[in-house]
Amino acid sequence: MQRYSTIKLVPGAGLSLPVVASEAVKALHFIYAQKKIPFALAFPSYAVESGSDRKTLGDQVQVFTADESGLNVILDSLEVDDLLRSFVHPGRIRKVPENWSGRWAAYVRFRIPNNNVREILPEYCKKGHAKVREFRTKKAEVLPFLHYRSTSTGQKFAIHVEKKVYDEPLQAAGKPDSFGLSRTMSICALPLLESA
Repeated sequence: MQRYSTIKLVPGAGLSLPVVASEAVKALHFIYAQKKIPFALAFPSYAVESGSDRKTLGDQVQVFTADESGLNVILDSLEVDDLLRSFVHPGRIRKVPENWSGRWAAYVRFRIPNNNVREILPEYCKKGHAKVREFRTKKAEVLPFLHYRSTSTGQKFAIHVEKKVYDEPLQAAGKPDSFGLSRTMSICALPLLESA
């Protein structure tokens, strides 16, 4: 990922910052589905809320792509979105510094196992599944999340986002999913860049 743009998220007209962030990521997901331009997301103002253990995505999202032309297509698509135009303000396109020596971060889609446990599984597997679900549900309580409704099924769900920080680049770079997020088994670490 060689190019990026920092997008300022501005709440207003009854839309809170988490809703604006969700709508922006939903639009990026839709652009990916239409244009097939791979991208990765960073949230440079991801932080712990004051007076709480809960984390927030913050008021900025950085979109990373392999090249400037792909990022231009994504940003142009965001600008023509009538719903988002007032709430999403893309910054100029910047080049990722060569030989970055700073810290790296991955924004990982944090999944909670569903309740469906197959009847054919042995009882000890069902108990293990329940414990994992309980542990991950508790951990998700402090993670920020994006609201999403599937266009194919109409089902609503939350996409929890966990930030992982690394002191150096990973040996094997993973590929982000269609929301621009890393997966547990495919980490896409990005340079931890200041929002500019």
